[in-house]
Amino acid sequence: MRFNQVVAKMYVVAFKEGALQAITQTLPELLGGEVGIAGVSGGPRTSFLMSETEVAQSLLRFPMELFFTHPRVRRKDLQGNVVKISDLLSRHDWHRQELYQVSREAHGLEEDLGSDFRLGDGSLVNACVLRKRRTFQERDRDLFTLLLPHIKALLEWDCPRCAPSLEGLGLTRREQEVLSWISEGKTNSEVGQILGIATGTVKIHLERIYRKLGVENRHGATLKALEQLQALPQRPLPTQCA
Repeated sequence: MRFNQVVAKMYVVAFKEGALQAITQTLPELLGGEVGIAGVSGGPRTSFLMSETEVAQSLLRFPMELFFTHPRVRRKDLQGNVVKISDLLSRHDWHRQELYQVSREAHGLEEDLGSDFRLGDGSLVNACVLRKRRTFQERDRDLFTLLLPHIKALLEWDCPRCAPSLEGLGLTRREQEVLSWISEGKTNSEVGQILGIATGTVKIHLERIYRKLGVENRHGATLKALEQLQALPQRPLPTQCA
């Protein structure tokens, strides 16, 4: 019963705030971890979100590329499976990894349970929940596995943050991503956190967006984006929402 309630809540959050936000909130709630992470890279989109803002901001100190050195991410044969770090590395070997050493300083978390898989557009998804100790059990893996079809359905449904619908504005793919988030009221710092880029880089993208759209500020850019989006048909609901 609790699983169904948490899944229903995940869909509600996804419809209001987007799939990534829903996933990062749901994983810790369902599995009892400290931090939830959801990332989409490659294909037509690149986005990254963590459930704890302070942790996410501290992790901006090192390149996003470092996440791709994760022992689970490097194992393509494990895609689609729910895997713990402890399935792959001993505590000693894990502590020797650069990813651990940097992230340990940032958030002090020891273990994660997660899955990597491909979406229909070719994007690689990373979804995981982190704990301070190696305490995940097989029951946790089973719950995560049951949740996976819902995570996939929401991500396939949730229109990419690179917003193909904004292509008619003459912006680059990254500029479309930035404008999409800005039009939802995100600050430069929040956009940088989500996309894994520096706040100053977001500001540079915005200046280019303003010039291309012939506007002077984020309000004018948002109006241009909304005008473009209002002409689009409504999205169908995800099939897993039954």
